[in-house]
Amino acid sequence: MKQKQEIVCSFCGRDKSQANVLIAGINGHICDQCVTQAQSIIGDEQDQKLKSNIGTPLTLPKPAEIKKFLDEKTTISIIECCLKLPFCPSKG
Repeated sequence: MKQKQEIVCSFCGRDKSQANVLIAGINGHICDQCVTQAQSIIGDEQDQKLKSNIGTPLTLPKPAEIKKFLDEKTTISIIECCLKLPFCPSKG
């Protein structure tokens, strides 16, 4: 009679009784602890790639510069809207 093969994690060798979950693949198995470790490694790799792709640090304008920009855009928008109205005092 054929002996039953013991199921173990193909990565760390833990057997089924030592793992909370043992996921079966086509040619092997992986335990929940190895999945967690793999997720951590993938996250670290993605963080490194993101940091290297960013290159130069982002420079943000100061609040006063943002306010000045918005004030200018708002004034222009108000004048443009006003000019479309028949009773706009700016039409002269």
